[in-house]
Amino acid sequence: MSSFVFQGQQRVCFHTFMQRALYHPTHGYYRSARIKQGQRGDYITSPSISPVFAQCISNHIAPLLRQNPTWSIAEIGPGLGDLACDLYESLSVRDQLPVEYHLVEPSQQSRIIQMQHISERCAPLAELVEWSEHIPNDFHGIIIANEVLDALPVYLLETCSQMNLRSVQVEQDNDHAIWTHTAPDSRLVDALDMRNIPLFPNYRYEISLDIQEFFQGLAQRMASGICLLFDYGYSRSEYYHPQRKMGTLTAYSQHRQCDDLLDQPGQQDISCHVDFNLVADAATACGFEIQDICTQEFFLYQNGISQVLQNQASQLNCIDYQRLRHDAYLLTAPEEMGTLVKAVCLSKNYSNQSRM
Repeated sequence: MSSFVFQGQQRVCFHTFMQRALYHPTHGYYRSARIKQGQRGDYITSPSISPVFAQCISNHIAPLLRQNPTWSIAEIGPGLGDLACDLYESLSVRDQLPVEYHLVEPSQQSRIIQMQHISERCAPLAELVEWSEHIPNDFHGIIIANEVLDALPVYLLETCSQMNLRSVQVEQDNDHAIWTHTAPDSRLVDALDMRNIPLFPNYRYEISLDIQEFFQGLAQRMASGICLLFDYGYSRSEYYHPQRKMGTLTAYSQHRQCDDLLDQPGQQDISCHVDFNLVADAATACGFEIQDICTQEFFLYQNGISQVLQNQASQLNCIDYQRLRHDAYLLTAPEEMGTLVKAVCLSKNYSNQSRM
């Protein structure tokens, strides 16, 4: 067991475990030099599946950039940089490039990988892009975040058969980490109550307090514009379904779901689905207006995926076109990413509404 998770403590809450496992400055999963997304990584994201994803986003934001020629784009959690490359190529064809393209990436190791990937894939973008740890202050433009919210650490509460609540902790046991429990944290109990989440026996509750902080940070730095967020998740009634007894937390390594969330911290991805009622409440509390929340399937069809495929039909050979159609299927099919991934469009101080 890596000492960086416990830092001399015998026991930590699960939120602390997940925070350190993912974001420790030296040993955290998202701070390491390993490739995480795509075929060479641990999991697949929409941008790593096909440029079609970015082309549909381009269809959505190009009119906004035309109306607001001083706007920039900021992408949070850019992965390898595939979305940035694909967006640049699509927007440049329309002559609708942003003034600046910011990649919000705290990890120096990840920045090096992104720089190399972007230089090889899309050299002109390498001259436009700027890296930063945060959204720039007084930002005017478009913020994009794909699979960012599901990587925010969560707290865990459990009920026993008698419906008593207890906080879920992680304890160091020689070279291993094991689950343990303590008296419930009053903040988490209050969150359950305020969100009107029903109690079920023998049930694990994933409680996010970080989503509010995420939107507070965006609101403080964003002056005007829109936000596009894509993430796995459910409405609250679906999320806390009585049959979802163990929640949604999952760990992945090399495209395999790992059985033990606590195994090899820093070496496997850990993610948790998103409660989109919470997203809506947190965003509006921070001054954003909700333009739309819909499935990824709906977003892509509303923004021209059918036309994108049709345009490619005459430019690709049969094998490549069938591969493209298969990729589009992965992005839109309800049994793949089409329904479970949601698209959220928010605006701040921007009157020309940007619905999906």
